[in-house]
Amino acid sequence: MILRFSLSESKDNEISGYDLGHMEIGNDTVLITSANRKPNQAMMIFVSIVSLLDGIRKFTKKKTKSFKFVAADSSFTINFLKSKKSNICISIGNEFEEIIPEGDLIKCIYDACSQFYSIWGKQLPDSDPVKEDMEMALSDFNDIL
Repeated sequence: MILRFSLSESKDNEISGYDLGHMEIGNDTVLITSANRKPNQAMMIFVSIVSLLDGIRKFTKKKTKSFKFVAADSSFTINFLKSKKSNICISIGNEFEEIIPEGDLIKCIYDACSQFYSIWGKQLPDSDPVKEDMEMALSDFNDIL
């Protein structure tokens, strides 16, 4: 599975926890992106990553069968459904569907979020509350790896 995040250019060149960005998800055959959609599906990328990390962590630890991720300030959604043998079915409307082992999904999400944080999250001012939220979400998510 492929998962990537990108940060849109900031107007004043200062990064904020509420800046917009995009997500790409897919595989070797299909890559779905929140970019270039109508209506615009840019999301508050840092807040969305925190929401994804917290949502997947709770989804995998509890007996719930599904989790619907809705990006912050966007209509971009990803559905996660538990299937047989510890697999997760990931779908985005009728554009993309893939079944992946739960452990592979967890590792892919953690790696993509950690990489984004190491590039952009560390540049957030210490006074930005989203920086601490993201650090906590990554730390909590690390517990399920």
